[in-house]
Amino acid sequence: MSAHTQTLEELAEYESIVERTFCSEEDGYEFFNAFARNKGFSLRRGKVRHAANNDEITCRQYVCAKERARQPKFLNMKNMKRRPRPITRFRCPFEVVIKHNPDMNVWYVHKYVDKHNHKMSDRQKKEILAYQTAGLRKYQIMDVLEQQYGGPHNVGHVTKDLYNFSYLSKKAKIADGDANAVLQFLKQKQLEDPDFFFEYQTSSEGRLLNMFWCDGQSRLDYQAFGDLVIFDSTYRTNRYRMPFVPFVGLNHHRSTTIFACAIVSHETVESYEWLLRTLLGAMYNKEPRSIITDGDRAMRKAIRAVLPNTDHRLCAWHIERNAARFLHYSMIPGFRNLIYMRVTPQTFESMWKSFLKKHNRTGKRRRRRKYLRWLTKMYIIRRLWAASFLKDTYFLGAKSNQRSESLNSRLHKHLDRKMTLYDMVDHCFHCLSRIRRNESQLDCEASQSVPVTITEHQVLETSAANCFTPANFYLVQKEIKRSIMYDTGEILDNDVSTKYIVVARNGRKVFEVDCVDETLANVSCSCLKFECEGIPCCHVMVVLIRLGAAIPQCCVLNRWTLNAKSGSALEIADHVNSMKGTRLSELNNLAKPVFEEAACSIDDFLRWKEILEHERKRKRKRKRDAIDGESSSPKAQENILEPETATTNVQDPEPVQSKGAPKKMKSFLDKRRIRRCSECKATDHDKRTCPKLKR
Repeated sequence: MSAHTQTLEELAEYESIVERTFCSEEDGYEFFNAFARNKGFSLRRGKVRHAANNDEITCRQYVCAKERARQPKFLNMKNMKRRPRPITRFRCPFEVVIKHNPDMNVWYVHKYVDKHNHKMSDRQKKEILAYQTAGLRKYQIMDVLEQQYGGPHNVGHVTKDLYNFSYLSKKAKIADGDANAVLQFLKQKQLEDPDFFFEYQTSSEGRLLNMFWCDGQSRLDYQAFGDLVIFDSTYRTNRYRMPFVPFVGLNHHRSTTIFACAIVSHETVESYEWLLRTLLGAMYNKEPRSIITDGDRAMRKAIRAVLPNTDHRLCAWHIERNAARFLHYSMIPGFRNLIYMRVTPQTFESMWKSFLKKHNRTGKRRRRRKYLRWLTKMYIIRRLWAASFLKDTYFLGAKSNQRSESLNSRLHKHLDRKMTLYDMVDHCFHCLSRIRRNESQLDCEASQSVPVTITEHQVLETSAANCFTPANFYLVQKEIKRSIMYDTGEILDNDVSTKYIVVARNGRKVFEVDCVDETLANVSCSCLKFECEGIPCCHVMVVLIRLGAAIPQCCVLNRWTLNAKSGSALEIADHVNSMKGTRLSELNNLAKPVFEEAACSIDDFLRWKEILEHERKRKRKRKRDAIDGESSSPKAQENILEPETATTNVQDPEPVQSKGAPKKMKSFLDKRRIRRCSECKATDHDKRTCPKLKR
């Protein structure tokens, strides 16, 4: 192959091969066998020559395992009793010939042909890595390549080669250890994003224990939407069985936004306390107003210790699943009323006693002891899950941590239990980019469109459409439509405010709406829907319709508008970083085709190398002159020339025994399975006592 069609790396590799010598033929075989294994193909011995006067080997050929082809006579044999084996050799031209020099008693490379007709190209390797990052399975990648190249015979490699390449590329990434690889990956992210934050803990033996990370955009999102935090630990996402813990929330489109991610080695109180304190340190000590978790006891203790002023509730979905696991199916509807009915605490206590009295004899004795123990534990922590004790708290309508569960399911869809920490973190960033892309698309659609008004209250509905994002406007629109179910009754005036009595048309419910002066500087309702969910209720809408007023500013929570992020102090820095990234991407796109073409020619390569080195020296000189002009003190020079601290060698974590994901239980909404006889399909007996078989 001529020099102008080879890259510089290929030329350097060719020279290093042809200049190599060996002490024996066996040494040559071991070297080229390892060389082939690193390249992703197999090697085998080929032709051999012996000396004329003895049986000593003087020449040895090594070829690719896919060299040669099966002779036609073996394919067209008559009366064949066995099916011919599949063809696995494709006349691959790769060849290495070593010869023995008797004068110097060494073996040297006589011929070296580095060509393959079955090996995947560099372009295919880049495509495979890109598809893997996007979350495609290996068999799906092979399907895409077959469609792209017009059939499996045009791809140039088989599925096994793809698996081998994926394994070798993964192995190369973590050659210095999985923990070191993921820390270097996070440090590179920190160089690209000055606001990137990560922390980690190690054990006394130097093994990775806990790790936490978030980028600048996540910190910006937390400043705008960090009033509600949802986090949960999922399992079996890496080979060390370390739980993955995402901190998520709701953005201004009521979509999932990610604040930070972490992995912990042990689900203990100490680990979760470190995690929460690290979260506060990364988010400038801004505490969330409310937090939703599952029923983990270590989580509850850590939240009480680190976030004592934060409202905490347990995931209602997990409670329902546990109820289906521990309670009798006939008890489920009554327990659901205890979860969701918004009654007074005194009414809840009476409902609880009635519930226990009603089901005191439900089920067998053994099952009864089981659900009584569980109900006793749930009653002790009733303030964390019963709506009667949470009706005045700020949770924006969220009752479960299904947002973090949906993120976990997306990660589980593309990852497996044998993945490395590096792969897990890399895929996490990919999921993060997809979520942010969806948010940008919703921002674009909301800024260029206005929702359609459908009610007769045009002033009120139009003002709401101009204030809220579409997802929140539709909730407000629903409250406007519900206002038809209520009427205003008595109006009470005083020097400070006006109180409107809003009565349901069926006469069962009465609410009080307070309005401060005619400017509507403050409007509040006794149902406390705005204080809990951030959306004005239908009772307030009744008063606004009566007054013919638009949505007042006091009824518009800034986090539900398009300007939700405008008040953050990090917005300027994030804008600068985004502009820097945009310019860097544009320069990379312009330079990439030029440099790829220059790498094929030594002359072009040397010319561009000289240009870049000259530009680099010029920038260094300008920076040095600027530093000398600012300060010439020894202390300043010492700080400027201070070397970067060496990277600490962190060992891979040990596999831990996590608490495990909850087993999949049948929902209480599922129908009970009716047992039938497999012979006659009757329900009053089984096959062992079937009368039909007895007859």
